Amino acid sequence: MIQRIQSLWLLISAALAAVYVNFPVFKGMLMNSEVVTIRIREHLTLFALSVIAGIISFVAIFLFKNRKQQKALIILNTLLCTGIFATQYFIVEERKVEISIAQGDWQLIALIPLFMVILLLFSYQNIRADEKLLSSADRMR
Repeated sequence: MIQRIQSLWLLISAALAAVYVNFPVFKGMLMNSEVVTIRIREHLTLFALSVIAGIISFVAIFLFKNRKQQKALIILNTLLCTGIFATQYFIVEERKVEISIAQGDWQLIALIPLFMVILLLFSYQNIRADEKLLSSADRMR
């Protein structure tokens, strides 16, 4: 049973990373009306960064006894997810020019790194709340 809410936030973040690599982030149409999709797993750098972000979120769940290390991993993962979002944008824009996509649409999946950042910030906030609770309990002794 998950007793700490930050574990739930981290688990959802890891699950979102798994979903992110399996669906297209951009669908476009070429000049000859052929539909083209751009997926994260087609780009090794983005795929590797996304898998690492998911692994970090999952590993951080089990570091509940070492809150300092858990918070450090969450900060690292937040920066990584922000970098994934920016890298995704530049790679898709470069790919659009490279294969001359006439028109296209970003998919909702492309926002997953931002949702991951929000979930990581929630978990960080809850870890800090746990620390405050423990320090107040120590003062009462």
